[in-house]
Amino acid sequence: MKCLIKALDIGWAMAQSCIFLKDIWLTDSPLLHLSTSLVPPADADLSIQDYRTIAQDGNWEKQEDGLPDCVKDKLRGTWISGTADSVEWKLSRKGSCRSRSKMEDEIKNLINVWILIALSLCYSYFLSSKIPKGKFRLLSLLPIFSLFAVLPLGLTYAFPTALTAFFITWLANFKLLLFSFDLGPLSPPTMSLPLFIATACLPIRTKQPHHHNHSQPPPSQEKPPKTKKSSLNLAAETAVLSFLMGAVHHHRDVLHPKIVLTLYCLLVFLMVEVILSLANAAAGALMAVELEPPSDEPYLATSLQDFWGKRWNLLVSNTLRHTVYKPVRSVSAAHIGRRWAALTAVMASFVVSGLMHELLFYYVTRVSPTWEMTGFFVLHGVCVVAEMGVKRAVSGRWRLPWVVSWPLTVGFVVATSFWLFFPPLTRSGADVKVIGEFKCFGDFATRNLFLVVGKIIS
Repeated sequence: MKCLIKALDIGWAMAQSCIFLKDIWLTDSPLLHLSTSLVPPADADLSIQDYRTIAQDGNWEKQEDGLPDCVKDKLRGTWISGTADSVEWKLSRKGSCRSRSKMEDEIKNLINVWILIALSLCYSYFLSSKIPKGKFRLLSLLPIFSLFAVLPLGLTYAFPTALTAFFITWLANFKLLLFSFDLGPLSPPTMSLPLFIATACLPIRTKQPHHHNHSQPPPSQEKPPKTKKSSLNLAAETAVLSFLMGAVHHHRDVLHPKIVLTLYCLLVFLMVEVILSLANAAAGALMAVELEPPSDEPYLATSLQDFWGKRWNLLVSNTLRHTVYKPVRSVSAAHIGRRWAALTAVMASFVVSGLMHELLFYYVTRVSPTWEMTGFFVLHGVCVVAEMGVKRAVSGRWRLPWVVSWPLTVGFVVATSFWLFFPPLTRSGADVKVIGEFKCFGDFATRNLFLVVGKIIS
């Protein structure tokens, strides 16, 4: 009971912080500067210098002379009083500097979306679970699959849209697909409703008892169990992420494009690592369950098979293994044999991953797909299949040393991301939009962290 009360206190503090974010979004000069800097100067209705001049003087009438009519109209509609402390800004060109009404609408939309998610998962828990596994339970969940596919379209901000699409449209739908056949992380009959909802809508995976089989190495060859990420490591990664976000945001125009793309690689790694680790830490603390680590030092991978299968984003790898790899291998083994079935299943997993990434990017950019993202994963799938064939041919008789295999692996992932992964983002401007929103959220979190910390300590 004490833990529940403490969790409610923390949640209330976070809710108050969110309300405060809405209130300060457009009254804080650094945030205003950040938002306005996301659009070309010609597209801004009013310059930062005009704003500062009026705010410092505190008298609209003295500043009216000499300003364009469009600026006068904008100021008359947004000026509230004659003091600098109560200036409220409502620039809304191209959605870069959000107005108060748009922020309020987005918060309402986000709340409505997650209420629908919670209700849908309650339906799955109380009703669909009572239907026998198989096609009838799958049919009962089809409305949920459809709803989860369209929910991200109700959001406009890039960052919450991306998170909702990843957590719900991809992971939750795939987990519910497994649940239709009494498989996957949602199937244990003793699972409580809170754990069911958290497991479905968060990127977490509870630890399962480890059973050895013919496809796994003997215990003597297994890697030691990965320990949970320490709070110090997570704090360091968060600090580096915040620093790089600021550096890219403020100096992107003067950096060489290849340097920017290299920084984007680091940002993608750190952002995924921090978000998944925070979800793991929060879920583990509130529900007292032991969770699998989200990744295992992917920057140390010595092969593409090692990178995609054992190190990078293990939750997605495990989800694809159960929803795509195993079914495709099982079906195709009867027609082409187990050896070729495994390679076909690997290729199918990469194709599905590419299509899901293409869908996620569509939610964020709202532009027609160029299929470069799918091409990135298809290319890596082909290379993983070739790598598996070579390993099988040499049968362990010859192996590249670590000093060669490591830079080749990391270099290939980085080079192909420059070629196929990032161009769809940079062309649409989604990279600037996400970094700007993330930076604003970071500024807000830095200023208001003490609200939550105070509740935790008290």
